[in-house]
Amino acid sequence: MKNKLFDFLLHKLLPIAFWLSVWEIAAIIVNRSYFLPHVAETFVSLCNVIFSPEFPKVVSLTILRVLLGIAFGTIFGFVFAIISHKVKIVYSLISPINSVIKATPVASIIILLWISMNGNALAVFIAFLMVFPIIWQNLYDAFSSIDTNLIEVSRVFQFSYKKRLKLLVLPALKRYFLPAFVTAIGLAFKAEIAAEIIVGVRDSIGQMIYHSKDALITADVFAWTIVGVGFSIIIESLARRVLLLQNARKTEAEI
Repeated sequence: MKNKLFDFLLHKLLPIAFWLSVWEIAAIIVNRSYFLPHVAETFVSLCNVIFSPEFPKVVSLTILRVLLGIAFGTIFGFVFAIISHKVKIVYSLISPINSVIKATPVASIIILLWISMNGNALAVFIAFLMVFPIIWQNLYDAFSSIDTNLIEVSRVFQFSYKKRLKLLVLPALKRYFLPAFVTAIGLAFKAEIAAEIIVGVRDSIGQMIYHSKDALITADVFAWTIVGVGFSIIIESLARRVLLLQNARKTEAEI
């Protein structure tokens, strides 16, 4: 019990306390709240933001847009990974577009698409664009990593489709999908909020950050940013726990 408490203090609380101290020292040196607010000032703004009337609606709509983008990106990534593995020309067609999407600055994509899409649809689509390339590439690599010799052996011994899926396909997907999915969630959140800021999506975290910046209330900018980062971390952690828990249950059932 003491060791767990010590590890928690050393590896969780100490780093937080250290970086908050660095932040506060920097704020004292700068001595300009509109540039870098103090920790206490930001904490007060964060409390005001959380207990404000618009908070539930703003946060829920932003999270909804992110989750829609993640869902569409994951589904399309999975489907096109299967097609690309089966039909190599499809991989050759998607691969350059995938590279362009990953290399192009998010702000440029947002501005280019802003002309033809409304704010809500654009925000969802930007989250989708962040998720799709990662899921597609990693799942394609997962399918490609399956040993062809094992596939041939399974055919020789006439394994059922369900047995081949369980022994060959699912283990490969587990190794590649989880890290890709967790990474995609973080990127989707960042890109989504960037789109909300640039486009000015109503009832969004991005809009709140933009308005706070316009009013030179930097503490509120920090507060809304902390809210966005916090929910991103929470959803990443939940996704990781759910996927790992499902894998653990499947392993126990097999044993």
